[in-house]
Amino acid sequence: FRSIDGSVPGTTANPYSTRLLESSQLLRCLEVLAESGRSLDCNEISQGTAKDGKVIRFNNVNKIVKRYPEFAQRIEISGEKVLYKITDAGRTYLRLKPSVVAKRQPAEK
Repeated sequence: FRSIDGSVPGTTANPYSTRLLESSQLLRCLEVLAESGRSLDCNEISQGTAKDGKVIRFNNVNKIVKRYPEFAQRIEISGEKVLYKITDAGRTYLRLKPSVVAKRQPAEK
């Protein structure tokens, strides 16, 4: 069904906006994991994203990082929180995406 303005509910005029947001969130989560040097749970990753500005909520961290197992290894230990550890492919992805990361950095004065 189309709405009165002709758009389809639940869609966006910019088909790339969702992918850009997801890519940005993935980059931010991977940066936190890379900087930590250890495995982190979703709350720790979420807290680490706060330093760049807007916090990525822990449930969104889990969704985005879980979606890309080639970039972050999921570690499940019975009775413990799920942890994520950046993989070599994740580190490579960070190195190949400097233009996106640079755009998020505040301009130097």
